[in-house]
Formats: sequence, C-alpha cells, structure tokens
Amino acid sequence: MDPDSPFKPAIDEGKHLAELVQQYVKLELVDKLTRLLSVVVFLCVMLVIGSVVLLCLALYCARKVETLTGDAALSYAIVALGLLVLMVLVAILRRGLIVRPIVRKLMTIFFRKRTAD
Repeated sequence: MDPDSPFKPAIDEGKHLAELVQQYVKLELVDKLTRLLSVVVFLCVMLVIGSVVLLCLALYCARKVETLTGDAALSYAIVALGLLVLMVLVAILRRGLIVRPIVRKLMTIFFRKRTAD
C-alpha cells in the first residue's frame, strides 16, 4: 500500500484504537487481580486472627469444663471433641459455607457491570 493511500489515516486510527483497547484490558486485569489479592490477604489475616481467638476460646472452655468434671484431661478431650464435631459440620456443609460464597465473590469481581464514575 502506498504512503499516500486514502486508507492510511483509518488504518493508523485502527492501530491506535487497538493499542488503547489493549491498555484498557491490562488496566482491567490489574484492577481485578488487585481486588482478588486484597480479598485473599484479608481472608488470610482473618484466618490467623480467628485461629488465635478459637484457641483462646477453646482453652477458656476447657478450664470451665474442668471445674464441672474435675479432670483437666477429660475437659480438654470434651472441648477437642466439640471442635472435631464443628470440623465435620464444616466439611459436610462446605459447598454452602465456602464454595458458593467464593464463586459469588469471584463473579462480582470479574463480571460486575461498570458504572460511570
């Protein structure tokens, strides 16, 4: 195609538009990944804090149960059994408690409608 072609400005605009679309896609990807990583970091922090809180509550409950049973080993076993039952319940209900909320959150992150700001 010769440089004086009447289509050259349209082709140049098309190239420029393709570059802009590519940059927009990169920005959207960065936005989505930032949101996803912030949710992952938040959940990790909450998991650590929740684990510490659960440990403290378990120790507190074991002490209280010890006053009822009179035996420290039995009280810790009772609390451990309660935690085991809780783990089994979470495993049984994992789809509703874990999988569906994660899918919903990912759907809102990656497929939300853009609003004009």
